[in-house]
Amino acid sequence: GGSGGGGGASPPAGGAGSIEDSFRAYCGSRPDMGGKSFAKLCKDCHLVDGDVTATDVDIVFAKVVPRGQRRIDFAQFMQALQLIAGKKGVNVASMIRAVAASEGPVLNNATKAEAVRFHDDKSQYTGTHLHGGPDVGSKTMGKSERDSHLWFSSLRSDQDTEALPEMVLHCLGEGSSPKMDRVTSETKYKMRKSPSAAKNRAPMGTDDVTMVFTDVQGSTSLWEANPSAMEQALRMHDATIRQVLADHNGYEVTTEGDAFQVCFHDALDAIRFCLDVQTNLLALEWPAVTLEHPDAEKTEDGAWNGLRVRMGVHTGKPATVTKHEMTGRWRYAGPSVAMAKAVEGTCHGGQIVVSHDCFVKVDGLLTQLGRPQVIDLGEHLLEGRGIADPSSGDEGTAVVRLLQLVPEALAYDYSAPTDSDSPSPGGRLFAPVLSERRVSPGFHEAPAGSSITLCFAFTKGAQDLAAMAPALATTALGMLRRCLRAELQTAGGYECQEDEGAFMLAFSNMGDAAVFAIALQRALRQLPWPSELRRRGGGLRVSVGALSGGYTSRRPHSTTGRADYFGTIVNRTARIAAAAHAGQVLLGGEDPMADRQEDFTLDESCAVQRLGAFTLKGIDSPMVLSELVIPDDEGKIEEFPEPRTKGRVSN
Repeated sequence: GGSGGGGGASPPAGGAGSIEDSFRAYCGSRPDMGGKSFAKLCKDCHLVDGDVTATDVDIVFAKVVPRGQRRIDFAQFMQALQLIAGKKGVNVASMIRAVAASEGPVLNNATKAEAVRFHDDKSQYTGTHLHGGPDVGSKTMGKSERDSHLWFSSLRSDQDTEALPEMVLHCLGEGSSPKMDRVTSETKYKMRKSPSAAKNRAPMGTDDVTMVFTDVQGSTSLWEANPSAMEQALRMHDATIRQVLADHNGYEVTTEGDAFQVCFHDALDAIRFCLDVQTNLLALEWPAVTLEHPDAEKTEDGAWNGLRVRMGVHTGKPATVTKHEMTGRWRYAGPSVAMAKAVEGTCHGGQIVVSHDCFVKVDGLLTQLGRPQVIDLGEHLLEGRGIADPSSGDEGTAVVRLLQLVPEALAYDYSAPTDSDSPSPGGRLFAPVLSERRVSPGFHEAPAGSSITLCFAFTKGAQDLAAMAPALATTALGMLRRCLRAELQTAGGYECQEDEGAFMLAFSNMGDAAVFAIALQRALRQLPWPSELRRRGGGLRVSVGALSGGYTSRRPHSTTGRADYFGTIVNRTARIAAAAHAGQVLLGGEDPMADRQEDFTLDESCAVQRLGAFTLKGIDSPMVLSELVIPDDEGKIEEFPEPRTKGRVSN
């Protein structure tokens, strides 16, 4: 073969400095080479660089190693070098010369010092050193762990009483990031800054452990279609999983076929692992036959390529941690482990689903994870043996809030146009998760269509109460949240966001919003508010504003995954709610009930009363406001002052 050929280059044979000498130097006392030795050779010979990573090296080894074996001979070694040369885009002959120039394994780049008299010549020793030297203890004292870092931010500053809540200003693009974008003092995340040595050891279960279960979609069908190609694909899959696991301080608990069970000290490491596995698998050069299978085919938008791995994640404290008698690997058991397995059972191939208990551990740290797309999937009823604590009375079922995470580069653009003339936005879309049933709505169930009804509910005096009596505010706001969410579920509404008693809600139509507002105002009057709060003037009260109309786009909130709406309807609805007084419900529009369902009937004791047209802050044209009049249990109607606007325009 010619000297410029790629795969046809012949290795320098025999003698000092030959490629075969280098191969034997890294084989040690054996005639063949293991995976670790191959990886070290590639590193020592500078084959690992920006074009070829350590993971690529492991995958190349997995491609050439014979079935059922763990070591390669010289011919297979040469095949591996050809694959690496192709990956780097260089001539194979130059690659061979670089390896042939190697002088054997490099030991930490260390050099051997010259011999020193009285140190290396033991015949010169005197005194106690003649007999081996004195007994001394360790002079290295262990350094104590540094204090854990608290990832938190301060509560938002008090606003002027006439200003909109911070959460609303954020929706309008006028405020700083809302509290849900950060980790607050109430949801502090103590990030364990464990030493590397500690993280490399298996978690012992004294603290929370984040468990990850993985599985390959359609693996049985892939094996049946082409066993040889699937075997090669599975070696690539396994090498990727284990390399990324090592990169993120994970511990391999066990494998079963193509399924892995791994665990981590920190939820942050676990989610990094999942995200990186998905992107690394996507970048692999899978066997052509594998890519012909529907469960591994490559798509034009780049969202799919090769094996599709589902991943379920949950954080909790295992009930038991024991060592396997045969393998010596640590095993984990208990409801938290069963929950992680049940979460994985809801997934589709290529999907990462985490429990809410896991997600709250990384709340506020999404930037460190590369800003993955978060989608709230709602609460789901899951079934699984031992999934719940025995004290619950039903160990086989549990209701869990699930969230989906997608690497930013693979995220579907929900704000892109969906008409037939627009190109597909690409990205990963999944069918509904496979739970027993959905208990509460997630992002995909949020109201959508040409028109929706948006609603804001503001708790009056919440900030003042939090400043003067924090404990009382926590109790009272907790009661209000539970009451509002119960009425919201009954009315079929959707909670977009909430921040210190300020709620952004969505409904399919104004009729549902009216039913909710009536039920909420009546229920708040009946709550057993703390006596201290009653002495301060009564229970908490909310002002409600609602408006029907279209929106520009609807997409998942960047940190909560809940549906977030964009368009003029958001600003207008917020201003309507701000104009309402405590306990009052204002509806916007000339005929606010026009979009109600045909069979809708307003509570006969209630009425919609037109108040007139008003000028609202930040809105150019006047808006007609109507009040939803809600009598109390005795039939009395509360009289409210003029809405808090910039002025009346007409009746």
